[in-house]
Amino acid sequence: MGFSTLPALAQATARAISAGPEQTRSLAEALGRLIGVGDVIALVGDLGAGKTCFVQGLALGLGCDPTVTVASPTFTIVNCYPGPVLLQHLDLYRLGSGDELEMVGLRDM
Repeated sequence: MGFSTLPALAQATARAISAGPEQTRSLAEALGRLIGVGDVIALVGDLGAGKTCFVQGLALGLGCDPTVTVASPTFTIVNCYPGPVLLQHLDLYRLGSGDELEMVGLRDM
């Protein structure tokens, strides 16, 4: 069964312009208070665009342990941060196929 057989996800698009890292974290923290189990957020941007900074704020909003460092999963592919809602932070940039997504266990997340 290939990745293309996953059910379609509902899509909502939002845009916000941040003046810097603190504003990015703050915006994401507010969003983290609004989302819950099963919600998916996809971040797209160049290296250094603030994606990990966004996830740091999101983790706070979801109630993840603020003493745990939220870092980019560039080489680990997946980092998980427990809390009232488990935050699973994936970096899919290096993956080249749906088969690799299956190997990461995306379907089970």
